Amino acid sequence: MKKAVKTVKSKTGVVARKTRLASTGKAVKTVKTLKTAKTVKAGPVDKLLRKLAEKIRRKETKQKPLDITKMSPAQIKRTLHELRVHQIELNIQNEELQRSQVELEASRESYFELYNMAPVGYVTISEKGLILKANLTAATLLGCTKSTLENKLFSLFIITEDQYIYYRHRSELSKTHQAVAPQVCELRMVKKDGTAFWGQLVTTCMQDDKGAPVLRSVLTNITESKKAEGAIRDSEKKFRLAFENSRDAIIWADSRTGIIVDCNSATTELFEKTQGEIVGSHQSSLHPAGKAQYYREMFADQSRDMRSGVEAEIITGKGTIRTATISVSNTEFEGQKIIQGVFHDITSRKRAEEERRGLEERLSRAEKFEALGLLAGGVAHDLNNVLGIVVGYAELLLNVVDEKNPLRKDVVTIMEGGQRASIIVDDLLAMARRGVVGRKILNLNQLINDFKKSPGLGKILSYHPFVQIQTDLEPDLLNISGSSVHLEKTLYNLVSNACEAMVNGGTLTIKTTNQYIDKPISGYDTISEGDYVVLSVSDEGEGISANDLKRIFEPFYTKKIMGRSGTGLGLPVVWGTVKDHHGYIDVVSVEGKGTTFTLYFLVSREDIADEAVVIPVAEYLGNGQSILVVDDVEDQRNLAVRILKLLNYNVSCVASGEEAIKYLKEHKADLLVLDMIMDPGMDGLDTYQGVLKINPKQKAIIVSGFSESDRVRDAQALGAGAYIKKPYVMEKIGLAVKKELEGKR
Repeated sequence: MKKAVKTVKSKTGVVARKTRLASTGKAVKTVKTLKTAKTVKAGPVDKLLRKLAEKIRRKETKQKPLDITKMSPAQIKRTLHELRVHQIELNIQNEELQRSQVELEASRESYFELYNMAPVGYVTISEKGLILKANLTAATLLGCTKSTLENKLFSLFIITEDQYIYYRHRSELSKTHQAVAPQVCELRMVKKDGTAFWGQLVTTCMQDDKGAPVLRSVLTNITESKKAEGAIRDSEKKFRLAFENSRDAIIWADSRTGIIVDCNSATTELFEKTQGEIVGSHQSSLHPAGKAQYYREMFADQSRDMRSGVEAEIITGKGTIRTATISVSNTEFEGQKIIQGVFHDITSRKRAEEERRGLEERLSRAEKFEALGLLAGGVAHDLNNVLGIVVGYAELLLNVVDEKNPLRKDVVTIMEGGQRASIIVDDLLAMARRGVVGRKILNLNQLINDFKKSPGLGKILSYHPFVQIQTDLEPDLLNISGSSVHLEKTLYNLVSNACEAMVNGGTLTIKTTNQYIDKPISGYDTISEGDYVVLSVSDEGEGISANDLKRIFEPFYTKKIMGRSGTGLGLPVVWGTVKDHHGYIDVVSVEGKGTTFTLYFLVSREDIADEAVVIPVAEYLGNGQSILVVDDVEDQRNLAVRILKLLNYNVSCVASGEEAIKYLKEHKADLLVLDMIMDPGMDGLDTYQGVLKINPKQKAIIVSGFSESDRVRDAQALGAGAYIKKPYVMEKIGLAVKKELEGKR
């Protein structure tokens, strides 16, 4: 008879050898104990064993009972062996059950010991609020024995004023009668002897063995932590009192992000902003846009020694620049690493120091543009007075010189030269940011295409024959409002600089595109959101070092040889022009790879106007109306008188605002031609204000060598008409005078 044998090792260390008998097909386990060798005595073989064997045989084969009388001795012996093995296996299993029972009892004892001696109290509460079960720790916390706690209302151990907290706590947990996330509450409790303490309940809604909802709570005495919290609150109140009453501005910023998380009332006063405007912003926003990046980098480099006072410029909510010393320290609050900055305002002291240093020292600081603006404005005023005479008298000569006269060409040259000189003065004003005149709707693509054909570009390329210029222009580029003269000069300066940067030649790319910016971009300049036309000029030159990049827009700062290839005014003119067009500049440069200047101009939705046509003089001739010219420069007065007389007006003139007021007290004038800048004495605005006291309906137009200023606009707000920039020509002043005289006041 063949045997199929398989050996299996159980968890108890017993090896069961399965033997399949060929005669019966029954798999019988032959058991051998590895851990213990116990002998199990088998009873005598009798008829019961025989019947059992026959029953097994019948179930397995579904055949008639095996007649043992027909079995061979070997078969009977084998069957007896199998039955004995079964009995041994049953005995072993019984021993395992007894051992498991002992271990279970020991485990239960350990559990109850841990349960009772746990450092926190465990309480099981019924749906009606009765204590069903509690450990020894809970009984100790409540000043009772375990047995006296059972079936008592848990609420008896909660002071009356905090009962609502407990019932709300139970209500939230009992809504679903299902296990939910643990709920936490803190309330004041009382022991059996009346001693009060702060308790914390961490409760979960469960079900007991019968499916009824119960609350299982962890009870902890948190009296000491509450006292500590109270001490912390008292300390915070004292700190907050000192924090808020400090005369210096104090900010707290997250050390990782630089975001301001708190500030005192002195901060809101210094920066002229609300606390809501300051908290949540980056600390670099407290500094002027031109220096915000520097302070952002300084803030990020926490290894730098910033603990002693650092002198820095700050900017208020109204745009005022102030100076403060900043003392920085690292601290930690509520687990958050904080950098504290204390700002001490030294603006008044610095202002006094700066006033003593004079113009030369101020030019080396942030006031360079302002000082140059004052200088350029004065020069422009004087130059425009001179140019006005040149252009004006040249135009008068053209009216009397015949077309066939050989001198006419010379007069035209004089007039055109004066007009070109006037453009140079405008460039100087653009550099000093004193206003852009001659604005009109234009398209940068057209301006670039015209520039590519200009003699100026041809001259640049003649000096740099190995430079290739390519353009990448947006086909549907939107229009902008600006001065084509100033923008062409800006493009010229950028292209010239780019070519000079490519000593060994390379490709210069001029690109335009439409771009919508949905959030401010911080780069060299901070660009506000909006619709922009973007102009970029890129080169493959030497690049600009990081130190030089911070100063490239400063007047007279240049790496070129002064007087040969540069004056240091090219990029300041670019800066001034862009800013006067309410635009933005970004500069990206990598040494050895090149530089890209990107200019952002606000989009205009207006269409480009048709080219202006020459208007016949007859269109703006007068009808003998009386005009008073007020100008402190004699040649300008005489020129204006001659032009206006040619236009058929009755003209008088005076040299100052004081004389004008005196004249108008005795005479009438249909119109004043009023110079805005007259020194010394009353300027145009003061004069007009005085004139209106004599005649509230007095008409006037404003003329000036300066660009349009706030005082010009103030005069216009009072009723003055058009503003005419010197040098003016006959058509310009004639049309302005005609329009104002025909208007109503």
